[in-house]
Amino acid sequence: MTTDVWATRDADSLTFHYHEGSFADENVEAIIERYKKALDDVCLFLDVQKTSLSSSITVYLCEVLPPD
Repeated sequence: MTTDVWATRDADSLTFHYHEGSFADENVEAIIERYKKALDDVCLFLDVQKTSLSSSITVYLCEVLPPD
């Protein structure tokens, strides 16, 4: 059961928002690792240093439940 309360988690240059009790909440560590790997790959491809990013990238992990 999800709630309207958003949890926030910062990880390097990424900020994640997700609902408490959601799939994302239960798997946040794995999700963060995949996003960090993807950001590393993009920075490498574009020849950009993560430290040069001017601000954090915000990611909202929303869960859409089927209608009752």
